[in-house]
Amino acid sequence: MAAKTKKKAPAPTESKYGWHFILTDHLLGYGDGRKVEVGDRLEMRILSDLTGKPIKTKLEPRLCSRGMHASESLADAVMQYAPGPVLCRVTVDTGLKMGTDKFCGRFRTVHAMVDFTPYLQSFFLDCLRIRRGADSATGKAIIKAAEVYFKTGVVTTLPHSQSNSFYAVQLLLDGHSRPLSCVRDVFTLDKKNRAWAEEKLLQYAKKAGLLAKE
Repeated sequence: MAAKTKKKAPAPTESKYGWHFILTDHLLGYGDGRKVEVGDRLEMRILSDLTGKPIKTKLEPRLCSRGMHASESLADAVMQYAPGPVLCRVTVDTGLKMGTDKFCGRFRTVHAMVDFTPYLQSFFLDCLRIRRGADSATGKAIIKAAEVYFKTGVVTTLPHSQSNSFYAVQLLLDGHSRPLSCVRDVFTLDKKNRAWAEEKLLQYAKKAGLLAKE
């Protein structure tokens, strides 16, 4: 009896580059559980009502509910959707649905992947300097404490402050948070700073080698 041949996925009908974050275990979330590998083109799945396990579907992709998602803007990916620090440069294809800060399709291919933690730390410090400035004594202390912790792991006792920056860094030093969530505590995307954030993050992505093949 001839062995069954694996059915090939259809060729992309349309595709778009984007950014997508995953956890350090490289597993997809929301009950999917597949491991993400560079070069893989993964198809969207939904959870079965009967078994609760992910299954393939012929339904069309739909933003926020089903499909392989990504963000065109790296700033949006960091500030809105990242569940973990591993950043992937991806293309999403077939049945694309576009939103304001994300899009989705039936398939997503990972072209490059890196643990973005060091660059998130650098971006966090950039955000602190924008938010706090480096002029006041409190601002200098907050920024210095974060710098020392990232470089050495040594925790610095901070002067008391009512600012979000203080609490974000203190959570970080106490081991209750991570640079990704701390960035969101000290920085908000708006029309004034969106372009700055995108430019900074793309510089870090380029340093990390995520744009080398484009």
